[in-house]
Amino acid sequence: MVSTLATLGCTDADPRAQWVVVVDTDAPLTGQLVDQPELPADAAIDSLRIDVIAADGERLATRELTVPDPRDWPISFGVVAEGPRPERLRLRAYRGRDATVDAEGLLVPPPRRTIDRVVTFDRGPEGREEIGIRLSFACLGVRPSFASPLRTCIDDDRQQDDPSRGHVEVPTVVSAGTSPLLTPQPCTGQGPAGTVCIAGGFSVLGDDQLSGIDDLLVVDAIPPVPVIVSPFWMDRTEVTVGMVRALYAGGLSAEEPVMPDPGVQGLERCTWRGRDDASQDSLPINCLAVATTDAICAVRGGRLPTEAEWEHAAGGRGAGRVYPWGEESACCGSQLGRFIGPCSSFPGPVPVGTFASPDDCAFGDVSRDGLLDLGGNVVEITSDPAEPFDAPCWSHDGIARNPRCLEGDDDRVARGGAWTTGLAIAHTSHRKVYVPASNAGLRCVFEDRP
Repeated sequence: MVSTLATLGCTDADPRAQWVVVVDTDAPLTGQLVDQPELPADAAIDSLRIDVIAADGERLATRELTVPDPRDWPISFGVVAEGPRPERLRLRAYRGRDATVDAEGLLVPPPRRTIDRVVTFDRGPEGREEIGIRLSFACLGVRPSFASPLRTCIDDDRQQDDPSRGHVEVPTVVSAGTSPLLTPQPCTGQGPAGTVCIAGGFSVLGDDQLSGIDDLLVVDAIPPVPVIVSPFWMDRTEVTVGMVRALYAGGLSAEEPVMPDPGVQGLERCTWRGRDDASQDSLPINCLAVATTDAICAVRGGRLPTEAEWEHAAGGRGAGRVYPWGEESACCGSQLGRFIGPCSSFPGPVPVGTFASPDDCAFGDVSRDGLLDLGGNVVEITSDPAEPFDAPCWSHDGIARNPRCLEGDDDRVARGGAWTTGLAIAHTSHRKVYVPASNAGLRCVFEDRP
Protein backbone atom coordinates (compact mmCIF):
# COMPACT_ATOMS: atom_id res chain seq x y z
CA MET A 1 0.00 0.00 0.00
CA VAL A 2 1.16 3.57 -0.71
CA SER A 3 -0.05 7.04 0.08
CA THR A 4 -3.29 7.75 -1.71
CA LEU A 5 -5.10 10.80 -2.97
CA ALA A 6 -8.83 11.07 -2.58
CA THR A 7 -11.39 13.79 -3.06
CA LEU A 8 -12.71 15.33 0.11
CA GLY A 9 -16.12 13.86 -0.57
CA CYS A 10 -14.60 10.42 -0.11
CA THR A 11 -12.64 11.34 2.99
CA ASP A 12 -15.39 12.79 5.16
CA ALA A 13 -16.33 9.33 6.39
CA ASP A 14 -12.84 7.87 6.01
CA PRO A 15 -11.56 6.81 9.46
CA ARG A 16 -7.90 6.68 8.39
CA ALA A 17 -5.45 9.33 9.55
CA GLN A 18 -4.92 11.82 6.75
CA TRP A 19 -4.05 15.33 5.76
CA VAL A 20 -7.00 17.09 4.15
CA VAL A 21 -5.55 19.72 1.82
CA VAL A 22 -7.77 22.59 0.65
CA VAL A 23 -6.26 24.56 -2.25
CA ASP A 24 -7.25 28.01 -3.46
CA THR A 25 -5.64 30.35 -6.02
CA ASP A 26 -5.68 34.04 -6.87
CA ALA A 27 -4.77 33.30 -10.51
CA PRO A 28 -7.52 33.76 -13.11
CA LEU A 29 -9.33 30.71 -14.45
CA THR A 30 -10.22 30.12 -18.08
CA GLY A 31 -13.85 29.81 -17.05
CA GLN A 32 -13.83 33.43 -15.85
CA LEU A 33 -12.71 34.99 -19.12
CA VAL A 34 -16.13 35.30 -20.77
CA ASP A 35 -17.76 37.12 -17.87
CA GLN A 36 -14.61 39.00 -16.82
CA PRO A 37 -12.89 40.05 -20.07
CA GLU A 38 -10.73 42.50 -18.14
CA LEU A 39 -8.70 39.53 -16.85
CA PRO A 40 -5.65 38.78 -19.03
CA ALA A 41 -6.28 35.53 -20.91
CA ASP A 42 -2.51 34.97 -21.02
CA ALA A 43 -2.61 34.48 -17.24
CA ALA A 44 -5.49 32.01 -17.02
CA ILE A 45 -5.10 28.47 -15.68
CA ASP A 46 -7.44 25.47 -15.85
CA SER A 47 -5.47 22.47 -14.59
CA LEU A 48 -3.86 21.19 -11.40
CA ARG A 49 -1.34 18.37 -11.06
CA ILE A 50 -0.90 16.92 -7.57
CA ASP A 51 2.09 14.72 -6.69
CA VAL A 52 2.67 13.03 -3.32
CA ILE A 53 6.39 12.42 -2.78
CA ALA A 54 8.20 10.27 -0.21
CA ALA A 55 11.35 11.18 1.72
CA ASP A 56 13.56 9.36 -0.80
CA GLY A 57 12.02 11.28 -3.71
CA GLU A 58 9.77 8.45 -4.88
CA ARG A 59 6.49 9.69 -6.37
CA LEU A 60 3.84 7.87 -4.38
CA ALA A 61 0.70 9.13 -6.10
CA THR A 62 -0.37 11.57 -8.82
CA ARG A 63 -3.68 13.13 -9.71
CA GLU A 64 -4.39 15.43 -12.67
CA LEU A 65 -7.44 17.66 -12.43
CA THR A 66 -9.11 19.84 -15.06
CA VAL A 67 -10.58 22.73 -13.05
CA PRO A 68 -11.44 25.72 -15.28
CA ASP A 69 -14.56 26.89 -13.44
CA PRO A 70 -14.56 28.96 -10.23
CA ARG A 71 -17.09 26.47 -8.91
CA ASP A 72 -14.32 23.84 -9.00
CA TRP A 73 -12.41 25.78 -6.33
CA PRO A 74 -11.32 25.57 -3.55
CA ILE A 75 -10.06 22.06 -4.37
CA SER A 76 -10.03 19.53 -1.55
CA PHE A 77 -8.38 16.13 -1.31
CA GLY A 78 -6.99 13.79 1.29
CA VAL A 79 -3.45 12.46 1.60
CA VAL A 80 -3.57 9.14 3.44
CA ALA A 81 -0.33 7.59 4.73
CA GLU A 82 -0.22 3.82 4.40
CA GLY A 83 3.28 2.43 3.99
CA PRO A 84 5.96 5.00 3.01
CA ARG A 85 5.15 8.25 4.78
CA PRO A 86 4.63 11.18 2.40
CA GLU A 87 7.22 13.88 3.02
CA ARG A 88 6.00 16.51 0.62
CA LEU A 89 3.24 17.49 -1.75
CA ARG A 90 3.87 19.22 -5.07
CA LEU A 91 1.05 21.30 -6.54
CA ARG A 92 1.31 22.66 -10.09
CA ALA A 93 -1.38 24.93 -11.57
CA TYR A 94 -1.20 25.68 -15.29
CA ARG A 95 -3.06 25.96 -18.61
CA GLY A 96 -3.67 22.44 -19.86
CA ARG A 97 -3.22 23.27 -23.53
CA ASP A 98 0.38 24.33 -22.82
CA ALA A 99 1.44 21.04 -21.23
CA THR A 100 3.40 18.22 -22.85
CA VAL A 101 3.06 14.49 -22.18
CA ASP A 102 5.84 12.36 -20.68
CA ALA A 103 6.67 8.68 -21.23
CA GLU A 104 4.18 7.64 -18.56
CA GLY A 105 1.36 9.55 -20.23
CA LEU A 106 1.30 12.22 -17.52
CA LEU A 107 0.98 15.91 -18.31
CA VAL A 108 4.12 17.95 -17.77
CA PRO A 109 3.29 21.60 -17.03
CA PRO A 110 5.46 24.23 -18.77
CA PRO A 111 7.82 25.55 -16.03
CA ARG A 112 7.71 29.20 -17.06
CA ARG A 113 3.90 29.32 -17.05
CA THR A 114 3.18 27.19 -13.99
CA ILE A 115 2.52 28.05 -10.35
CA ASP A 116 4.70 25.40 -8.70
CA ARG A 117 4.25 25.02 -4.94
CA VAL A 118 5.78 22.45 -2.59
CA VAL A 119 4.26 21.67 0.83
CA THR A 120 6.11 19.52 3.38
CA PHE A 121 4.77 17.12 6.01
CA ASP A 122 7.18 16.98 8.96
CA ARG A 123 5.13 14.32 10.70
CA GLY A 124 2.25 11.98 10.06
CA PRO A 125 -1.32 13.24 10.52
CA GLU A 126 -3.05 12.65 13.83
CA GLY A 127 -6.54 11.85 12.75
CA ARG A 128 -8.04 14.17 10.19
CA GLU A 129 -5.98 17.38 9.95
CA GLU A 130 -6.67 20.22 7.50
CA ILE A 131 -4.15 22.40 5.67
CA GLY A 132 -5.07 25.52 3.68
CA ILE A 133 -2.87 26.41 0.69
CA ARG A 134 -3.14 29.38 -1.67
CA LEU A 135 -1.40 29.11 -5.04
CA SER A 136 -0.20 32.66 -5.63
CA PHE A 137 -0.13 34.03 -9.16
CA ALA A 138 2.97 35.98 -8.12
CA CYS A 139 4.78 32.61 -8.07
CA LEU A 140 4.17 31.93 -11.77
CA GLY A 141 7.37 30.56 -13.27
CA VAL A 142 9.28 30.41 -9.96
CA ARG A 143 10.66 26.89 -9.74
CA PRO A 144 11.13 25.14 -6.39
CA SER A 145 14.66 24.27 -5.30
CA PHE A 146 14.89 20.59 -4.43
CA ALA A 147 18.45 20.91 -3.15
CA SER A 148 19.02 21.14 0.58
CA PRO A 149 17.42 23.16 2.04
CA LEU A 150 14.20 22.67 0.10
CA ARG A 151 12.66 25.98 -1.00
CA THR A 152 9.41 27.00 -2.69
CA CYS A 153 7.55 30.16 -3.73
CA ILE A 154 4.72 31.11 -1.38
CA ASP A 155 3.81 34.62 -2.56
CA ASP A 156 5.29 37.81 -4.00
CA ASP A 157 7.25 38.56 -0.81
CA ARG A 158 8.39 34.97 -0.23
CA GLN A 159 9.73 33.70 -3.55
CA GLN A 160 12.12 31.14 -2.02
CA ASP A 161 10.92 30.06 1.42
CA ASP A 162 10.62 27.02 3.65
CA PRO A 163 7.78 24.86 2.23
CA SER A 164 6.52 24.12 5.75
CA ARG A 165 5.46 27.77 5.99
CA GLY A 166 2.85 29.82 4.22
CA HIS A 167 -0.23 27.83 5.19
CA VAL A 168 -3.43 29.86 5.22
CA GLU A 169 -6.74 29.55 6.95
CA VAL A 170 -8.67 26.79 5.21
CA PRO A 171 -10.42 28.64 2.35
CA THR A 172 -14.15 28.33 1.94
CA VAL A 173 -14.63 30.67 -1.04
CA VAL A 174 -12.61 31.02 -4.22
CA SER A 175 -10.28 33.99 -4.70
CA ALA A 176 -9.50 33.23 -8.37
CA GLY A 177 -8.66 36.28 -10.45
CA THR A 178 -7.93 38.57 -7.50
CA SER A 179 -4.14 38.82 -7.69
CA PRO A 180 -3.11 42.50 -7.73
CA LEU A 181 -0.71 41.64 -10.56
CA LEU A 182 -3.72 41.19 -12.84
CA THR A 183 -4.98 44.76 -12.45
CA PRO A 184 -4.20 47.03 -15.45
CA GLN A 185 -2.03 50.01 -14.52
CA PRO A 186 -3.26 53.15 -16.32
CA CYS A 187 -1.01 55.97 -17.41
CA THR A 188 -0.74 58.80 -14.91
CA GLY A 189 0.87 61.39 -17.16
CA GLN A 190 0.34 62.73 -20.65
CA GLY A 191 2.07 61.46 -23.77
CA PRO A 192 3.08 63.50 -26.84
CA ALA A 193 0.51 64.32 -29.50
CA GLY A 194 -0.29 61.33 -31.68
CA THR A 195 0.45 58.75 -28.99
CA VAL A 196 -1.81 56.32 -27.15
CA CYS A 197 -1.55 55.15 -23.53
CA ILE A 198 -0.84 51.44 -23.22
CA ALA A 199 -1.85 50.41 -19.72
CA GLY A 200 0.68 48.30 -17.86
CA GLY A 201 -0.01 44.73 -16.90
CA PHE A 202 0.66 41.05 -17.52
CA SER A 203 1.40 39.40 -20.88
CA VAL A 204 3.13 36.32 -22.21
CA LEU A 205 5.72 36.82 -24.95
CA GLY A 206 6.10 34.11 -27.57
CA ASP A 207 4.01 31.17 -28.69
CA ASP A 208 4.73 27.43 -28.77
CA GLN A 209 2.97 27.26 -32.14
CA LEU A 210 5.83 29.24 -33.69
CA SER A 211 8.51 26.63 -32.98
CA GLY A 212 10.49 24.87 -35.67
CA ILE A 213 10.57 27.67 -38.25
CA ASP A 214 13.72 27.15 -40.33
CA ASP A 215 14.66 30.60 -41.56
CA LEU A 216 17.82 32.60 -41.00
CA LEU A 217 15.81 35.78 -40.47
CA VAL A 218 13.41 34.31 -37.88
CA VAL A 219 14.22 34.40 -34.15
CA ASP A 220 12.85 31.67 -31.88
CA ALA A 221 9.68 32.68 -30.04
CA ILE A 222 9.90 29.78 -27.57
CA PRO A 223 9.76 29.07 -24.73
CA PRO A 224 7.19 31.79 -23.97
CA VAL A 225 8.15 34.37 -21.34
CA PRO A 226 5.67 35.78 -18.75
CA VAL A 227 6.17 39.50 -18.21
CA ILE A 228 4.72 42.51 -16.45
CA VAL A 229 5.06 45.78 -18.35
CA SER A 230 4.74 49.27 -16.87
CA PRO A 231 2.38 51.75 -18.58
CA PHE A 232 3.81 53.70 -21.51
CA TRP A 233 2.78 55.83 -24.47
CA MET A 234 3.12 54.55 -28.04
CA ASP A 235 2.82 56.18 -31.45
CA ARG A 236 -0.66 55.56 -32.82
CA THR A 237 0.80 55.15 -36.30
CA GLU A 238 4.13 54.16 -37.75
CA VAL A 239 6.55 57.07 -38.05
CA THR A 240 5.84 58.79 -41.37
CA VAL A 241 7.98 60.50 -43.97
CA GLY A 242 6.39 63.80 -42.99
CA MET A 243 7.36 63.34 -39.36
CA VAL A 244 10.96 62.60 -40.30
CA ARG A 245 11.19 65.57 -42.69
CA ALA A 246 10.07 67.79 -39.81
CA LEU A 247 12.75 66.31 -37.57
CA TYR A 248 15.50 67.02 -40.10
CA ALA A 249 14.18 70.57 -40.44
CA GLY A 250 14.45 70.84 -36.66
CA GLY A 251 18.07 69.69 -36.54
CA LEU A 252 18.13 65.87 -36.67
CA SER A 253 21.66 64.95 -37.72
CA ALA A 254 21.28 61.20 -38.25
CA GLU A 255 21.96 59.46 -41.54
CA GLU A 256 19.11 60.02 -44.00
CA PRO A 257 16.89 57.14 -45.14
CA VAL A 258 17.80 55.44 -48.40
CA MET A 259 16.35 56.99 -51.56
CA PRO A 260 14.41 54.68 -53.90
CA ASP A 261 16.54 52.89 -56.48
CA PRO A 262 14.57 51.19 -59.29
CA GLY A 263 17.70 49.30 -60.24
CA VAL A 264 18.06 47.53 -56.90
CA GLN A 265 15.43 45.01 -55.89
CA GLY A 266 13.96 45.83 -52.52
CA LEU A 267 14.86 49.52 -52.68
CA GLU A 268 12.49 50.60 -55.42
CA ARG A 269 9.74 51.23 -52.87
CA CYS A 270 11.77 53.21 -50.35
CA THR A 271 9.54 56.12 -49.35
CA TRP A 272 12.09 58.90 -48.72
CA ARG A 273 12.36 61.51 -51.47
CA GLY A 274 14.54 64.04 -49.70
CA ARG A 275 14.08 66.72 -47.06
CA ASP A 276 12.15 69.08 -49.33
CA ASP A 277 9.82 66.58 -51.03
CA ALA A 278 6.42 66.31 -49.32
CA SER A 279 4.88 63.92 -51.86
CA GLN A 280 5.26 60.87 -49.61
CA ASP A 281 4.53 62.49 -46.26
CA SER A 282 1.62 60.19 -45.34
CA LEU A 283 3.60 56.98 -45.96
CA PRO A 284 5.60 55.20 -43.25
CA ILE A 285 9.29 55.92 -43.40
CA ASN A 286 11.37 52.87 -44.36
CA CYS A 287 14.84 51.87 -45.61
CA LEU A 288 16.45 53.13 -42.40
CA ALA A 289 19.75 52.25 -40.75
CA VAL A 290 19.36 51.01 -37.18
CA ALA A 291 21.19 54.04 -35.78
CA THR A 292 18.77 56.35 -37.59
CA THR A 293 15.74 54.62 -36.05
CA ASP A 294 17.28 55.13 -32.61
CA ALA A 295 17.98 58.79 -33.36
CA ILE A 296 14.46 59.50 -34.65
CA CYS A 297 12.90 58.32 -31.39
CA ALA A 298 15.55 59.97 -29.21
CA VAL A 299 15.18 63.43 -30.76
CA ARG A 300 11.42 63.17 -30.14
CA GLY A 301 12.05 62.45 -26.46
CA GLY A 302 11.29 58.75 -26.73
CA ARG A 303 12.92 55.48 -27.68
CA LEU A 304 12.25 52.31 -29.63
CA PRO A 305 9.88 49.88 -27.89
CA THR A 306 11.20 46.82 -26.14
CA GLU A 307 9.90 43.51 -27.41
CA ALA A 308 7.86 43.17 -24.24
CA GLU A 309 6.20 46.55 -24.80
CA TRP A 310 5.50 45.87 -28.46
CA GLU A 311 3.92 42.45 -27.89
CA HIS A 312 2.02 43.67 -24.83
CA ALA A 313 0.42 46.34 -27.03
CA ALA A 314 -0.10 44.10 -30.08
CA GLY A 315 -1.48 41.16 -28.12
CA GLY A 316 -4.16 43.26 -26.47
CA ARG A 317 -2.42 43.68 -23.10
CA GLY A 318 -2.46 40.02 -22.12
CA ALA A 319 -5.53 39.12 -24.18
CA GLY A 320 -3.47 36.65 -26.22
CA ARG A 321 -4.59 38.02 -29.59
CA VAL A 322 -3.24 36.09 -32.57
CA TYR A 323 -3.12 39.30 -34.62
CA PRO A 324 -3.26 42.86 -33.35
CA TRP A 325 -6.87 43.15 -34.51
CA GLY A 326 -7.98 39.80 -33.04
CA GLU A 327 -8.39 36.28 -34.39
CA GLU A 328 -9.75 36.91 -37.90
CA SER A 329 -7.49 35.17 -40.43
CA ALA A 330 -7.96 37.20 -43.59
CA CYS A 331 -5.82 39.64 -45.52
CA CYS A 332 -8.56 42.12 -46.45
CA GLY A 333 -8.18 44.20 -43.31
CA SER A 334 -4.47 45.02 -43.41
CA GLN A 335 -1.63 45.88 -45.74
CA LEU A 336 -0.28 42.32 -45.94
CA GLY A 337 0.64 39.94 -48.75
CA ARG A 338 0.44 42.63 -51.42
CA PHE A 339 3.57 41.55 -53.25
CA ILE A 340 2.46 38.02 -54.09
CA GLY A 341 -0.40 35.81 -52.98
CA PRO A 342 -4.14 36.24 -52.46
CA CYS A 343 -3.89 39.90 -51.53
CA SER A 344 -1.55 40.99 -54.31
CA SER A 345 -2.77 44.51 -54.92
CA PHE A 346 -1.54 47.96 -53.85
CA PRO A 347 2.10 46.75 -53.71
CA GLY A 348 4.22 48.83 -51.39
CA PRO A 349 3.59 50.84 -48.23
CA VAL A 350 0.32 52.78 -48.07
CA PRO A 351 -0.61 55.90 -46.08
CA VAL A 352 -0.71 55.09 -42.36
CA GLY A 353 -4.19 54.23 -41.14
CA THR A 354 -5.45 53.19 -44.58
CA PHE A 355 -6.81 49.98 -43.07
CA ALA A 356 -8.34 51.52 -39.95
CA SER A 357 -11.83 50.68 -41.25
CA PRO A 358 -11.67 49.15 -44.74
CA ASP A 359 -14.93 49.10 -46.68
CA ASP A 360 -14.57 45.53 -47.92
CA CYS A 361 -13.62 43.84 -44.65
CA ALA A 362 -15.24 43.08 -41.30
CA PHE A 363 -12.16 44.26 -39.40
CA GLY A 364 -9.28 46.66 -39.76
CA ASP A 365 -5.67 46.69 -38.63
CA VAL A 366 -6.52 48.31 -35.28
CA SER A 367 -5.31 47.09 -31.89
CA ARG A 368 -7.30 46.89 -28.66
CA ASP A 369 -6.05 50.38 -27.77
CA GLY A 370 -6.51 51.94 -31.20
CA LEU A 371 -2.98 51.55 -32.55
CA LEU A 372 -2.95 51.38 -36.36
CA ASP A 373 -0.96 49.09 -38.68
CA LEU A 374 0.73 46.98 -36.02
CA GLY A 375 -0.07 43.96 -38.17
CA GLY A 376 0.86 45.25 -41.62
CA ASN A 377 2.29 47.99 -43.83
CA VAL A 378 5.92 47.83 -42.55
CA VAL A 379 7.54 45.65 -39.91
CA GLU A 380 8.73 47.61 -36.88
CA ILE A 381 12.14 47.57 -35.21
CA THR A 382 12.49 47.12 -31.44
CA SER A 383 15.34 47.89 -29.07
CA ASP A 384 16.13 44.22 -28.27
CA PRO A 385 18.94 42.24 -29.90
CA ALA A 386 17.92 39.17 -31.89
CA GLU A 387 18.35 36.54 -29.18
CA PRO A 388 16.09 33.46 -28.79
CA PHE A 389 13.88 33.22 -25.72
CA ASP A 390 16.03 30.42 -24.31
CA ALA A 391 19.09 32.72 -24.28
CA PRO A 392 20.50 33.71 -20.87
CA CYS A 393 19.18 37.26 -21.12
CA TRP A 394 15.61 35.93 -21.33
CA SER A 395 15.96 33.16 -18.73
CA HIS A 396 14.17 34.90 -15.88
CA ASP A 397 12.98 33.01 -12.82
CA GLY A 398 9.35 33.97 -12.41
CA ILE A 399 7.56 36.88 -14.05
CA ALA A 400 9.99 39.31 -15.67
CA ARG A 401 9.38 42.99 -14.94
CA ASN A 402 9.96 45.29 -17.92
CA PRO A 403 12.51 42.93 -19.49
CA ARG A 404 14.95 43.88 -22.17
CA CYS A 405 17.66 41.68 -23.58
CA LEU A 406 20.92 43.62 -23.39
CA GLU A 407 23.09 40.85 -24.80
CA GLY A 408 23.77 39.69 -28.32
CA ASP A 409 25.12 41.19 -31.55
CA ASP A 410 23.99 44.24 -33.50
CA ASP A 411 20.98 42.54 -35.09
CA ARG A 412 17.66 43.82 -33.75
CA VAL A 413 14.32 42.08 -33.55
CA ALA A 414 11.50 43.40 -35.73
CA ARG A 415 7.83 42.77 -35.00
CA GLY A 416 4.62 42.77 -37.00
CA GLY A 417 3.94 42.09 -40.67
CA ALA A 418 4.46 44.15 -43.81
CA TRP A 419 3.09 44.67 -47.29
CA THR A 420 5.50 41.98 -48.53
CA THR A 421 4.57 39.33 -45.96
CA GLY A 422 1.62 37.04 -45.32
CA LEU A 423 -0.60 36.55 -42.30
CA ALA A 424 1.81 34.19 -40.54
CA ILE A 425 4.36 36.99 -40.14
CA ALA A 426 1.68 39.29 -38.67
CA HIS A 427 1.25 36.95 -35.68
CA THR A 428 1.78 39.09 -32.58
CA SER A 429 4.51 36.75 -31.29
CA HIS A 430 6.44 36.38 -34.56
CA ARG A 431 10.04 37.56 -34.25
CA LYS A 432 12.37 38.33 -37.14
CA VAL A 433 15.69 40.07 -37.72
CA TYR A 434 15.38 43.74 -38.69
CA VAL A 435 16.82 44.36 -42.15
CA PRO A 436 16.82 47.95 -43.47
CA ALA A 437 14.52 47.59 -46.47
CA SER A 438 11.31 48.85 -48.03
CA ASN A 439 9.21 46.65 -45.73
CA ALA A 440 10.82 47.88 -42.48
CA GLY A 441 10.05 50.96 -40.41
CA LEU A 442 9.37 51.98 -36.81
CA ARG A 443 7.17 53.56 -34.18
CA CYS A 444 8.36 55.10 -30.92
CA VAL A 445 7.36 54.79 -27.27
CA PHE A 446 7.53 57.34 -24.47
CA GLU A 447 7.84 56.91 -20.72
CA ASP A 448 4.75 57.63 -18.66
CA ARG A 449 5.74 60.50 -16.40
CA PRO A 450 3.22 62.20 -14.07
